[in-house]
Amino acid sequence: MLYRILEHPDFATTDLSSLVSLSYGAAPATPDLIRRTLAALPGVALTNTFGQTETMGSITALGPDDHPPERLASVGKPLPGVEIRIVHPVTGEDVETGMVGELLVRSEVAVVPSTQANDGRTPAGWFRTGDMVSADEGGYLYPSGRLSDTINRGGEKFAPSEVEEVVRGHQSVRDVAAVGVGDPEMGHRVGVAVVAGAPLELEELRAFCKARLANFKLPERLLIVDELPLTDFGKVDRKILRSRFADQTP
Repeated sequence: MLYRILEHPDFATTDLSSLVSLSYGAAPATPDLIRRTLAALPGVALTNTFGQTETMGSITALGPDDHPPERLASVGKPLPGVEIRIVHPVTGEDVETGMVGELLVRSEVAVVPSTQANDGRTPAGWFRTGDMVSADEGGYLYPSGRLSDTINRGGEKFAPSEVEEVVRGHQSVRDVAAVGVGDPEMGHRVGVAVVAGAPLELEELRAFCKARLANFKLPERLLIVDELPLTDFGKVDRKILRSRFADQTP
């Protein structure tokens, strides 16, 4: 939505002087998009909020005074009254600072489904969000995607965002989403759906990514789309993308 506002043909000629604040969230916003927004709307206070329906609202926030260049990928710190842990999704042990793990939340307003209460990995009162995140030394959180969206290629597991961040840097790519495409040999192959601003071939994209990604993370399937499918909450619908890859001839 924010991207579409900036791309609107009347944006440059519209009087936006009455706009003083803007909150963004629900779907990940790239640092490039936020840098562009800060430049285009220099007098507007930006706030990034992060949460889930199950927690009845926001978990963290990155406030207007908390948008330095090195922190634009962050969703901020926990809000007052919210406790978090970042744990290994299998063992339930806390991970080290800077390492990616599953986000657990405990707060006065969090709704913890009864199915989680005694699953052997979730301590009482903590909610397993299914979101993979890391935290820096200052306690700022950085999302890495959903646990269910993890790509597992031959035992090598990684978040789609790791691929998306690199692919998005290609000059012909306007938007991208990566998914694990089912494969009988490797478990997953790396598929990327791209909204392209110019003709783009898989080998060209792989060559671009080769110096920036490990070999097992390189795109193996390419799908060119007019726009990425979104859920009702504005997030990329990876289920639809996986089905489109399944219908595509390898």
